[in-house]
Amino acid sequence: MISYFTKVSSTADDLTWDRLQHLLDSPKVAMIINAIRAESDHDKRGALKRELPAVTWQSHFPIGTRRKDVNANPTGFFMMDIDHVSKPIDLWNICRAKLDLQTVLIAHITPSGEGLRIVMKNFPQFTSIADNQKHLANLLQLKEYDAACKDFARLSYLCRRADVLYLNNDLFTKDTEIFIKNDKYQDTNATDSIPSNELFSNGGCPQVAAPTSHSGSDGDVHPAGATELLIYNGKIPYEIITKALVSFLGGEPQKGTRNTFLYKLARQLRYIVDFNPLLLSKILPSFGLPQTEVESVAQSACKSKRSEKLPYALYTVLNHLDNPEESDEEDEEEEKATEVKLPPLPPIFKEFVRIAPDDFKVPSIVALLPVMGTLMSRLRAKYIDGEVHAPNFSAVIEAPQASGKSFARRIVKYCMKQVEYMDSVARLAEQQYLSELRKARNSKKQPEEPTAIIREIPASVSIAKLLKRLSNAKGLHLFTFLEELDTLTKSNKAGAWSQKTDIYRNAFDNADYGQEYMSDVSYSGVYPVYYNMLTCGTPAAVDRFYSDPEDGLVSRVIFCQLPSQFGAKIPIFKELKKKEVALIEEWCNKCNDELCCTPEQEVVPEHHIFLGYLNEAISKWLEEQRLLSIQEVSISRNIFYRRAAVIGFRAGMLAHYLYGEKNSLQIRKKVVKFSLFVANYVLDALLDKFDSKLEAAYTNKKREVHVNLYSQLPDNFDRNEVAVMANKFKVGTSVKQIIWSWKANNYIEETEHYKYKKVA
Repeated sequence: MISYFTKVSSTADDLTWDRLQHLLDSPKVAMIINAIRAESDHDKRGALKRELPAVTWQSHFPIGTRRKDVNANPTGFFMMDIDHVSKPIDLWNICRAKLDLQTVLIAHITPSGEGLRIVMKNFPQFTSIADNQKHLANLLQLKEYDAACKDFARLSYLCRRADVLYLNNDLFTKDTEIFIKNDKYQDTNATDSIPSNELFSNGGCPQVAAPTSHSGSDGDVHPAGATELLIYNGKIPYEIITKALVSFLGGEPQKGTRNTFLYKLARQLRYIVDFNPLLLSKILPSFGLPQTEVESVAQSACKSKRSEKLPYALYTVLNHLDNPEESDEEDEEEEKATEVKLPPLPPIFKEFVRIAPDDFKVPSIVALLPVMGTLMSRLRAKYIDGEVHAPNFSAVIEAPQASGKSFARRIVKYCMKQVEYMDSVARLAEQQYLSELRKARNSKKQPEEPTAIIREIPASVSIAKLLKRLSNAKGLHLFTFLEELDTLTKSNKAGAWSQKTDIYRNAFDNADYGQEYMSDVSYSGVYPVYYNMLTCGTPAAVDRFYSDPEDGLVSRVIFCQLPSQFGAKIPIFKELKKKEVALIEEWCNKCNDELCCTPEQEVVPEHHIFLGYLNEAISKWLEEQRLLSIQEVSISRNIFYRRAAVIGFRAGMLAHYLYGEKNSLQIRKKVVKFSLFVANYVLDALLDKFDSKLEAAYTNKKREVHVNLYSQLPDNFDRNEVAVMANKFKVGTSVKQIIWSWKANNYIEETEHYKYKKVA
């Protein structure tokens, strides 16, 4: 894994293959490099360079950390910069003839246009960057090169696509063999030679280098006979993996169970040695058994049936060892410090929630969803039903006057800076066009109207103007922030209001909306609706706006009621730290640049992510809610839980991206927890606000108390008891339908006519 930085002062992020392609093709990168090569002033050229994204080819840094040697993890690559070259392409053609291109990662012209950079795998006989560079210089017969590029944290400014001379996709997407000196594992009798090891792989399993020879003494694995220890994933000795796995499986076995335990352990470890019994027998502990028995167990384990996936125990141990910084300890400490039970929070969400008082922590999460969904407009993921979803959100913050609803303004202000700036440039272009149009009113040659992308729009926007904005945005989300919901209610007359609700409903699924007019004066067209909203309002204003629980709009909205502030002190929000402000700005700019459009208003391609693990968790949650709705005999839960699951899934999309699109077990757990937290919150809020109204609309009975009807009954009951209990709690569903649904889902069985017992 390699790291990149959006700017020199930024924190680290992972350089994926897709992200590299995006950066190489970025018009912004090309524009800066063109400016560098046109500038003669040395200081100005340096300032321009610092605006370029930069890569640490020689090391990887944990996401969000600063570029310091102490945080650096070697990648197994080294780079060489050859400066002051008049014809870099000619020099590369000479170099490539002398190199094994399978070991070269990338070669490109430097941003100045007067240098050549080569990045390649470490030579197996050298461990330091300086030694690798010197060996390459001798190989290429170079007299001069930049010998200062020898530290792991060294940055390289990225180039544009036209300057790439060679790029190795295969090498980029594979782990690199890394040799690390470690005095703790040195053998005084060993020679200085480095063992000739191979890199093994097994389908989708992590790639691991073959282990050095180990003795078969009791218990632990003891490396022997090598000055250099081959490390799993660049940093974890086999000994550590084995110890952790033994502990995970219950600890060292006692006599009588050693052979069985060893076989169980071998079946796990075989996946990281390419099912090679010889290698497996060398890394297995003996637990006091003869080495011949260890070898026999290794043979049997490698021959037994295998899965395409890593075993759960091994997968868990590897992810824990490989990503120790991803523990939940920090999140648990945050939870202890507040009365609000929160899930692990991804970047940006974590920063805004930290500064909020307890009553405003969950509302901060809700307010961020439509904002971040807008900044991640081109993010896509396939849901359970096979449909591809975009990050569509509409949220309402509800509270009485002077209760602190305006906290949402701060979130919009911080996160939408780049969008607002780009909008201001586009609006200026529109104003200039209108000015030129007035001047050329009687002229044959009319000015060309700009197709300006303007994404932040007022809630009172006309239908025609909204369609024009959707057309120009080319599939990017528009966004509205409204501090007083009554403003929208009053600004829309009956006809316009009915059309607006159609638009808001369509925005949930990006369905098409449009109009056709005979006149050229109004705007005609049909477009998919990409439109996110964040609004605030008093309870009365919210009730006026969302007056009909049956129209399908309410189930597409996240309702967030601020806890009562009656008699409470004025809520005090903490200040964001400088590093938090920088992190928020960096992430928001990254999201907008990679998942929306560049400052030059070029819309980027859709970015698809795979969330099979999240779909699995959502499916389980859906089934739980389905069964609960049957127990409760709740029409409203049965309607609302499906939409709540979709909103939760989309929240998981945001979290997955903000966690750097990592697929480690710890990150998956965090994404699932965050997603289900949102789904549960959305569902609870809908039931709290609309349960009675919706039940009354469908059953003509106003169900004032929402209870689990099934749990209210004894283990053995009859039809009449169901009727009495249903009447008591004003359940409108017929007794016949209630009993049928319970029987169909194996909650009860009939013992006699009209008599039943609960099934465990």
